Amino acid sequence: MNALLLLTVANIKSFTRDRAALFWTLAFPLIFVILFGSIFSGGNNQRSIGFADLDATPASAQLASAFKAIDGVKLVDGSEADLVAMMKKGEVITSAIACQIGTAARPATQASTPSAASATRAR
Repeated sequence: MNALLLLTVANIKSFTRDRAALFWTLAFPLIFVILFGSIFSGGNNQRSIGFADLDATPASAQLASAFKAIDGVKLVDGSEADLVAMMKKGEVITSAIACQIGTAARPATQASTPSAASATRAR
């Protein structure tokens, strides 16, 4: 069992070091969902998305500019706690949180009901 744990940790470390894999696994599907959700929504095309830049690197700035470039997307900057509160109020539809590599991922909210808002984490 110890060998399996070591192998799992090694695979996770190699995955988090590959920026391209992280983009295609985390950011691209989110952009894809927003894009097609906006195209086929039929109603209001303006979507508010929260963005907390905890990483403050050029890569996270590039991610923020990619969100801003999407028509119909209003990017709301703020802290992680502020964005979670805004999601609970319905002011933003989701939140992308760019955190530093190597920080422990933790749930953004302690959802007590299935309908409670949850944050999307971008690494």
